[in-house]
Amino acid sequence: MPPEKTVIYEFGDFSLDAYGRRLLRKDSPELVPLTGKVFDTLLYLVEHRGETLGKDELLQAIWPDLVVEENNLTQNISTLRQALGELRGENRFIATVPRKGYRFVAQVVEKNPGTPAVPAAQRTMAVATSQPAGKWRRWSWAGAALLIAALAAFLLLRTPLDVNPLRGAVGGTHDSDAFSLYSNGRYALARSDEASIRLAIEYFQQAIDRDPRFALAHAGLADCHLVLGVFGMRAPAETFPRARDSALRALQIEPGLAQAFAALGHIKMQYDRDWDGAAADFDRAVELNPNIPEPRMYRGVLWSMRGQLDRGLEEIREAQRLEPLLTLSKTRMGSMLYFARRYDEAERQLKESLALDDRPAIAHRTLGRVYLHTGRPALALAEFAKSAGTSPGSYADVANALAKSGRRAEAQAELDRVLAIAAQRYVSPVDLAAIYAGLGETDTSLLWLERALEQRASTLGFIAQNPAFDVLHRDPRFVDLVRRIGVWPGSLPPASLKD
Repeated sequence: MPPEKTVIYEFGDFSLDAYGRRLLRKDSPELVPLTGKVFDTLLYLVEHRGETLGKDELLQAIWPDLVVEENNLTQNISTLRQALGELRGENRFIATVPRKGYRFVAQVVEKNPGTPAVPAAQRTMAVATSQPAGKWRRWSWAGAALLIAALAAFLLLRTPLDVNPLRGAVGGTHDSDAFSLYSNGRYALARSDEASIRLAIEYFQQAIDRDPRFALAHAGLADCHLVLGVFGMRAPAETFPRARDSALRALQIEPGLAQAFAALGHIKMQYDRDWDGAAADFDRAVELNPNIPEPRMYRGVLWSMRGQLDRGLEEIREAQRLEPLLTLSKTRMGSMLYFARRYDEAERQLKESLALDDRPAIAHRTLGRVYLHTGRPALALAEFAKSAGTSPGSYADVANALAKSGRRAEAQAELDRVLAIAAQRYVSPVDLAAIYAGLGETDTSLLWLERALEQRASTLGFIAQNPAFDVLHRDPRFVDLVRRIGVWPGSLPPASLKD
C-alpha cells in the first residue's frame, strides 16, 4: 500500500514520489519508466539508505509471497542503474557490497508535503485526478501495467511538452494537444480494467475531435473496444463492430498503419473466426512495422490456438524480445502452456510475470487455473482472491475451484451469484458453460456453449484446449461444436477429438 501522505525523496537529479509510485527528473516533466518490482526495489533501497541490505532481505521485501531466483534481483539492480544513468563501474547511487548485498549511497533529502498531489508539469501528460468523473484517482498505481501497453507513450514523454513526437510519424498528428490526449488514452488503456478503458475511450475520442485524421487515435479506440470484448466486459455484438469501424477508419486515413491491421486481425480471430484472414492481417502488421510487439503476440496466440504451439510460443518470445518490459507476453505464454497442459512450464512463466509485476488480474487467474488442474484448489482460490475485475474466464474460476474441492453446495451458490450478475450485465456464455461442466451438468454446459457460438463469444478458439471442458471431450455434441467453430482444420486437435 502507498503511504498515507505524500513522501518525496530527492537525490541527484531525481525525485522519487513514494505515494504516486513515480520516479521523475527534477524540474522536468520527464517520467522515468520503471516496472512495479523495479520501483519497489528502488524505494526499499532509498528508505534504507546507508544500510547494507543482504540479498535475502531484498528478495523477501520485494517478493514477499513468491520464491524467486537471485537473478531477478540482479536484473532489477541492473535496470535501476541504467535508469539512473550510472555508467559501468560507477557507484553514484547504488553500491555493490561484495558477498553481502547492496547499499544506496547517494545523499537523500526527504520531503513530506502532507497531502497527495500531482506536480503541475505532469498534469498534461499524466492522467490527473481532476480528469473525467475522477475515474482514475489512483492512476499512478498502474506502475508496470502502464508499461505493458503504453511503452511508446512512456518513451514519448522523454521530450518536452511543447514537442510533439508524432508529428510526421505514420498515423500521427501535428496537434500537440491531440497527442497529449492520445498519450493519456494509452496510459488508461494499459490498466485493462473497465473504468480505465472507458476513460481511455474518452481520451481517444477527444484526440480525434481535435484532429479527425489522427489515425493512431482511431486505432487506440479500436483497441479499447477490443479489450472490452475479449475480456468479456461487454457483449461481443456491442464491442467488436465498433472496434472494426475504428480500425477501418484508421486505415482510410493511413493505409500503412500496422496498429490498425493488428486490431483487424484481432477482430477476425476473436469475433469473426476468420483464422486465415486474421493471420494475413497479423502478417501485414509485422511487415509494415516489425518493431512493435502486439501483432507478433497476437499471431503467436493464433498459431497456438490452431495447434501450432511451438511456433506460437516462439512468436510470443519475439514479442518479449522486442519489448522486454512487456510482461503481458510472459502471461500469454503461460496461458498457451496452460492450454497445452504443460502445467509446470506454465507455472514458471506466470510466476516470472508476477515477479516483475504482480498487479495484472489475468496472470493471477491463469496461475490459479494451473493450481486448480494440478490438484491444488486451495492455492487456486487464494490466487483468484488476488485479482479483481473481469478477464477471460474469470466468472467461472471460483465455482470451478469449489466444485473440485468437493464443496458442491458452495459451488452452486457461486453459480447462482454469477447468474444474478448475468441478469444485470453481460457474462460470457463460455464462463457459464465452464461452471456447469465443472458441476457435471453436461447438457446445460453444451447449451451455454451453443449460445456462446451464436453470440461469437471471445476465447471460443480455445474451447477444445481448455481444461475446463475436458469432461466433454467424449461427447459427440461437443466434438461437432468444436468442428463448427472451425479452428482445427489443418492442425492437431487433442487426442480425444480424433475419434
